Amino acid sequence: MSIKILGGVAKGFKLETPKNFIAKPTLSLLKRKIFDRIQSWEGVHFLDLYAGSGSVGFEALSRGAEKVTFFEIDNKCIQFLKKNKNILCEKYDLDEKKIEIVTHSFQEKYLDPLKNQAFYIDPPFTEQNLYIKSMEILKNSKGSLFIEGDSTKTIDSVQFLYQFKFLNDGLIKIYKKGSHFIIYSVLE
Repeated sequence: MSIKILGGVAKGFKLETPKNFIAKPTLSLLKRKIFDRIQSWEGVHFLDLYAGSGSVGFEALSRGAEKVTFFEIDNKCIQFLKKNKNILCEKYDLDEKKIEIVTHSFQEKYLDPLKNQAFYIDPPFTEQNLYIKSMEILKNSKGSLFIEGDSTKTIDSVQFLYQFKFLNDGLIKIYKKGSHFIIYSVLE
């Protein structure tokens, strides 16, 4: 499986993934829509809550994010996140301190109301409980929030907004491709 960084200093870089990679990467078209809408990530601490390959977090880093924190519990994914971090830092002269790989689930202690934070939530689609857990932690936070889902495997985007009403106040856009969607909301 070939997953590329679409823009920024590492444009075209192919992320390495395990041969039998089970995580589902974000669709390139949807990823491109997010990063075309927000051109500059300077000053942003990007938190990739269920990182998998890390393609979205590495994209934010390539486009100037101040820091990227990956949260992942799968050992194979962690191994490849570290490998890609090392290759990217060496090849593109990126500061290693800008990339943190956390090997446990996202927790409230990572919220910082004084920083410009962006949260990307993309757990395995069948793990509804992880969406709920993440929303409970983030409902009183500040920052940009991106939630990826699939209406055939999770609830659809409309039901998602109904279940988590606090997202409606800062709703910017819902990106869709087939049954996949990404909800973009700003929390204040």
